[in-house]
Amino acid sequence: MHIFISSPLSGLQVIREYLLKHEKDLGVSFVSMEAFLSSPNTPKNECLEHLRRSDCVILLIGPEYGSIDPISNSSYTEVE
Repeated sequence: MHIFISSPLSGLQVIREYLLKHEKDLGVSFVSMEAFLSSPNTPKNECLEHLRRSDCVILLIGPEYGSIDPISNSSYTEVE
């Protein structure tokens, strides 16, 4: 099962790292921006493509809004 991790990086890095460290113990495969490779797509489109291919999403919400996508004027996490 592929699980997409969506969150602002700021303030939630420890949780993201914990999930990624324990994916094999949990028997899942996490998809996160930390593992994205260089691509001809924009970062937003690359992220959305990975999201579409995932079986489900873990949404981590914290005190930070996150980086803003200039086209939608929303955070990247909100766009996801």
